[in-house]
Amino acid sequence: MQTLLKLIYKDTLLLVRDIGGLAMLFLMPVTLVLIMTYLQDTTFKSINESGIPLLLLNNDNDSLGITIERQLEKSNMFKISRTINGKQPTEQMVEKAVASGNFLIGIIIPANTTKTIHNNVKYNVSLAFAGVQADPRKCDSVRFTIFIDPTTKVSFRETLLSTVREFASKVENSITLNEITQEVNKRVMMPVSNLGMAGKGTVYYKEEYATSGGNHKIIPNSVQHNVPAWTLFAMFFIVISFAGNMIKEREDGNVSRLLTMPCSYSEILISKIVVYMTVCLLQFILILLMGMYVLPLIHLPSLAIGGSWFVLMA
Repeated sequence: MQTLLKLIYKDTLLLVRDIGGLAMLFLMPVTLVLIMTYLQDTTFKSINESGIPLLLLNNDNDSLGITIERQLEKSNMFKISRTINGKQPTEQMVEKAVASGNFLIGIIIPANTTKTIHNNVKYNVSLAFAGVQADPRKCDSVRFTIFIDPTTKVSFRETLLSTVREFASKVENSITLNEITQEVNKRVMMPVSNLGMAGKGTVYYKEEYATSGGNHKIIPNSVQHNVPAWTLFAMFFIVISFAGNMIKEREDGNVSRLLTMPCSYSEILISKIVVYMTVCLLQFILILLMGMYVLPLIHLPSLAIGGSWFVLMA
């Protein structure tokens, strides 16, 4: 046992005297985690909550335009601007602002959109109750203009378009039910209440992250992704210091001297394993503590440990 302790002391001295190796084992991983997490967090913010710059030109100022505007604000995904340099933009200015990269998305809601939809619905409902087939050609169409930066992913573009369609569909359905209510009340002795209120707030969605441990509060973010990943990657740096010290021992003749001493080759290997395994654990603890206490100081999310420290060490 005393021989093993002496060998561990010898390997510890070799490691401590290798200033460059220590910097690679501790300073480089910490710097790598810090830089990569900060860079990826910037990307997260550009496509996540309140991060997508959106220019909105609402010329409708009625039910549909106001609903779309409120829903976009409620989604917490966009940083909505309504002016450019304090001035109401034109359609050409919206397109130019998106093309220049100042905004990722530009949405133009035409004037009289709600009024046009209301007239179309009223026309179709009145003909339906009269038993007459409506002529689609007599209905005025409504066209939204959405300018999107060419670098935007297709999946995000489709999500945005489907969201706008959903908002427009809700308003159109509400107008349709209101018109049906009015037509029914004209034809029956006993008036009915507004059908447009019947379908409001009946279906809700609950979104949770699927976890085997039942903890739904730990949300994936740049820190949760980068700190564990680069912690494991940092442990591979130990190979450089390990191999360098072995080569140095061989060149200095220390290996030959050790083999002439009353110690087995397995003890020599075990001492190295103990020393460098300890270094790996120190790396592990250092980077996790940095994720928990240092990264929040530079306005990054704090690392949330889902399991126990004992299990992580094992």
